Amino acid sequence: AIVYKAPGQATGKIIEATAAAGNWQDGAVLIANDAGHSFATALQNVVRDHPNVKFLAFNNAPPGVPSMKTKSNSKGVIILSTTTDSAAW
Repeated sequence: AIVYKAPGQATGKIIEATAAAGNWQDGAVLIANDAGHSFATALQNVVRDHPNVKFLAFNNAPPGVPSMKTKSNSKGVIILSTTTDSAAW
């Protein structure tokens, strides 16, 4: 499954591997809701403040530049724990 959440919104849209192409469904609950949301645990340190977990999201397409065309686009998230000296990309 893939979840899409626009900036500034508390809900998202979900598409599953078994769904027809383009068949996005509205999320049933808020992304930050631990009960009933499959992405809540995976995103808990992104949607809530956590003193020991930091994250950085990156995208090589600058904001506010319409129709920028590149041969490749780089996007990702780096998450790190300041207490265990560990990170994931």
